[in-house]
Amino acid sequence: MINSNSSFYLKFDKLTPIKQFEYLRNKKVIEDPLINFSKQKIQLSDLILISLHSIDRAFKDKLKYSNHYFYLFSDNSLKYLIKKTMGQSFKNTQFKYLMFYLGITSLIYRFTCAKKFCIKNTNTKQLRINSWGEAYIEKHRLLKKYKQIENNIYKECCICINSEIKKYQKLSKLLSKKIHPKIARKINSHNIKVKIKLVS
Repeated sequence: MINSNSSFYLKFDKLTPIKQFEYLRNKKVIEDPLINFSKQKIQLSDLILISLHSIDRAFKDKLKYSNHYFYLFSDNSLKYLIKKTMGQSFKNTQFKYLMFYLGITSLIYRFTCAKKFCIKNTNTKQLRINSWGEAYIEKHRLLKKYKQIENNIYKECCICINSEIKKYQKLSKLLSKKIHPKIARKINSHNIKVKIKLVS
């Protein structure tokens, strides 16, 4: 049965991902706390988007790929890098909450890890920045406003990749293949060995 809010949902569905997220944040539907980072205050959602942008840039630069995309395997890979760069932690519930809203408004790709990877825990997500997330970053000039933060995250991600470059090169080759159970097992085995885990 269609309820009284159906007209709102239909109107909301017509909004772009940027407008959807801005509406929810402006109406205080989304709790988006300010985080102290590198002598600046930044809203957690902005930090998440900048981090995903920086991670994508770092892996493209270090692994030299351009014709396909890699996803982070699990929110924990993102959280690990942010915490390592910040040198402090934040509430996991706040992080999960914003990841959910960034996903459902389509500013990021975030969905249950593809079945081809044979992951037993169906709560595990795969995620990456998308063109709408990049457009949001550009609209709000986040890379200019938080230039030092973005640079710090990019550098930390590059350090992480460089320290395990051979493992990431092997993982990249596996992810570029057609995924079947044997390849999936090898991918899972390689992901155990690295801090920032990848799928495709």
